[in-house]
Amino acid sequence: MKIESILRKSDHAGEISITFCGWEFMVELLTLSDFEKFETVAKKELSLIEFGTPWSSPCRVQQKILINLMQRHGSIIVFATVDVEQHPGIAGRCQIQTVPTLIVYRKGKELKRLVGLQSVETLDAILAKSCVTKASSIQNRASTK
Repeated sequence: MKIESILRKSDHAGEISITFCGWEFMVELLTLSDFEKFETVAKKELSLIEFGTPWSSPCRVQQKILINLMQRHGSIIVFATVDVEQHPGIAGRCQIQTVPTLIVYRKGKELKRLVGLQSVETLDAILAKSCVTKASSIQNRASTK
């Protein structure tokens, strides 16, 4: 299936179906429209939020890359996007000055900020490292009990 064919106009930037351990899940690239929703997503175990605009060519390419990543990581990472023109308050609080900007959060804390168009390989490596860190912290907590 082509990535373009899974993009659709609705409340969500994109929705795909993935299979994980034999179960099918619908995974969405969430569109965050207020600061409360933004905080909820940022406080998840692990999330990647893209700040951009719909008219920017690099932002459109970045969203296609994010949808590609959702197919591999969507069961463990929340993916979301913020339109900085529609929601300047969120962009201002996060000190966004360039689009696209991607921020990886863990439980409300910023882990990594990436400015400009990022390749699938770069994001895959960062997310894999974040997932490994998450897994090792869970193992450490389990071994101390």
